[in-house]
Parts: sequence; structure tokens; C-alpha cells
Amino acid sequence: MNKKAVFVGFMLAFVGLLLGGCDANEEVASVHGITDENDDKNAAIGYEEDVRQIGITAGNSINGGLAAMCEERIYFANPQSRWRMYSMNHDGSDMVRLNDIPSANINVVDGVIYYVLGSGSSEHEWQEYAGTILKMNTDGSRKQQVFSAERIFFGEQRGHEPGFITELVVIGNQIFYNLYLPNASGVEGSGLFVVQTDGTNNRKLTPYDRIVRNINISDGYIYFQYITGGMLYEELFKMNLDGTSIHTIGESLPDYIISSMLVYGEEIYLIASRWPVIQFLYSLNRKTGDFQQHTDFGLWRKNISNNIVFFITFDLSANFHLYRMNLYGTERQRLSDYAGENIIILGEEIFFFAQETPNTFSEMMLFRMNLDGSNKRRVV
Repeated sequence: MNKKAVFVGFMLAFVGLLLGGCDANEEVASVHGITDENDDKNAAIGYEEDVRQIGITAGNSINGGLAAMCEERIYFANPQSRWRMYSMNHDGSDMVRLNDIPSANINVVDGVIYYVLGSGSSEHEWQEYAGTILKMNTDGSRKQQVFSAERIFFGEQRGHEPGFITELVVIGNQIFYNLYLPNASGVEGSGLFVVQTDGTNNRKLTPYDRIVRNINISDGYIYFQYITGGMLYEELFKMNLDGTSIHTIGESLPDYIISSMLVYGEEIYLIASRWPVIQFLYSLNRKTGDFQQHTDFGLWRKNISNNIVFFITFDLSANFHLYRMNLYGTERQRLSDYAGENIIILGEEIFFFAQETPNTFSEMMLFRMNLDGSNKRRVV
């Protein structure tokens, strides 16, 4: 299989609001658990009380992290420009290009943008940046590599499949990220890692060499999935931020294939199926373990804000349209006639990446609209 196709597949199967500097709100603070009761735990691994900043929400991360907002400036991967990163004012004015490579998982913290290589890369870009965390100032200056899997794990060797990163979450001065290291023995070395924003003290948090995805950080814990069984069955895990006390969650889930996980409040919302049935929306209560099904129609992607689930239907007859509904799966409302790919929520707006026709080579576009679907317009 073409290695870029593999990378795109992972991106499809897997923004930003700052606490303290950029568009802070109580919902993000609650969802990510950067709260007073966690001060001791956060301080123990390097978080400072007065600089508790998070670069991306979990909902935006599982949608590829293709846009972020900070201080009325929006940063986004431009589908009309090979997914290179652009910025613009909140009203859409002063649009400028910031870099020259496809970008994803955009985090903005303390005047710095952190990101990884996105889909649509050239062969040269793939070899150079696939396993690299990059950063630059918000004006595009001072572009640097924070961390390179190539340098750490392979030195100057060539001829191997590059390791690649599909998710990263920046909190304060630390970056949590997943790393996939394909090699002759399988996925040896793959897992969930943390590194300082200056590139130092890189270490692996997960004890097994398995692919990790759907990283959620909430209430001082990391929730994530291991991919096992030929990438069809994905277990749910929880551990402390320092990598200790790892254990499985969801005793009732062994028969389910889980494609998406999002921690919101007391629930973990899952898009899951019993192979080969269409995927539905479920929730797993973090305290009681109660497991409930919320829809009888298929979903592909989702994001949640203000107790509203925004989702793309997983039904060819519905053309992957964007909808919204409440957390119980009722009061469904269609928001778009286009074939959706990624749902990014920035403040009180949805940024929606879509095509005119699903599963075609028609151009990808970026739209924005209010959370109720009003004031919809094309960005690029």
C-alpha cells in the first residue's frame, strides 16, 4: 500500500482554544480537566498554575486538528492550497500563508503554533517531516523542528518506512503525541509519548508497542485507544498524565469496533459497531460504566460543544451530510448539503471541510457557520 495512503487513512480514522490566553471557556476547562482539584497533579509533571494552556480540544483533535483560533486570529489548513497553513482575522480579512507544507493537528499556545505534516504531502515532504513535530511563531517566523522520530529512532539511516505522528496535544510546556513506527517486526516502538515544547525529555508513556489514537485528556487523566487485531478492534485505556496506573476501561465493549472516542463531561462518546454493522453513537459513563446506544442511524465523524453533537452521517444515501442533535440522539437538524470530512469547532462557530460529492476527486472546500447552522459561508 502507498505510504501516503496509509497516512491519510490514519488521519481519517483520528482547534484550538487556550486556557489563559486564547478564547478560554468553562466547557474546555471542564472537558480537559485543567481544574483546581488537579493543581497538585499537574504541577507534579510541570504545569504551572498561572500558565495552564491547552492547544487543542479533543473534539477538534479527532477531526484532524485542521483549524485553531487565538486572540481573534484563525489558523487553518487550506484545502485549496495543498493543505498548507494560513491565518486570517476572525472576519476573514488579511488572509496570509504561513508555511509551505501540508499541516494538521494545529495547536496554538503562548504565541507559538505546533503542528505535524498533514495529508497531501509530496514524497520529499513525507520522507522529511512524517515523524516530526514542528513549531513556528503565529506570524510564520522562526520555523523549527521540536522533535524528529527519524533522528531519535533511526539516526541517519534511510530506506525504512518513516515513522509518523497523527495526533498531538500541547498543554503548557508539554506535548503529548502518538507515534507510529512501522518496521520489519511490525510496530515496534509505537505508542503514546510526551516531550517538552523545547524538544527535551522525550519519553514513552505506554508500556506496549501498539498504535495509539484518539488521545483525550480529562480530569488529570489520559484516555486513549490501542489498535489491535489487524486494526479492527480497539481497546480503551486510561492512565495518569505521567504514564502510571494504566488500565482498561469499558468492560462491556469487547464485541465492539470503536472508530472514534470523545470524552465529554461524565461520558465517553463512541462511534462504534459490531462488525460489519454500520457505526452508531454510544456513550460509556466514566463513573458507573453504563453503556448506552443513542442513535439507530450511522455516523462517521463527530464533535461536541454546548451539549450538542455535531456529526456526519455514515450513509451513502445521505451523502455524508453535516447534522446536529442533542446528547441523547434526538432533535436532529441538517446543517449542510455538502459531503463532510472534518468538523472543527472554534468558539461559537463550526468550521466544516467538505466536498460537493462524497468519495470523489471534487475539490475540498472550507465553510464556516454558527452552531445553529445560520450565517453559513465559504472560507476558501
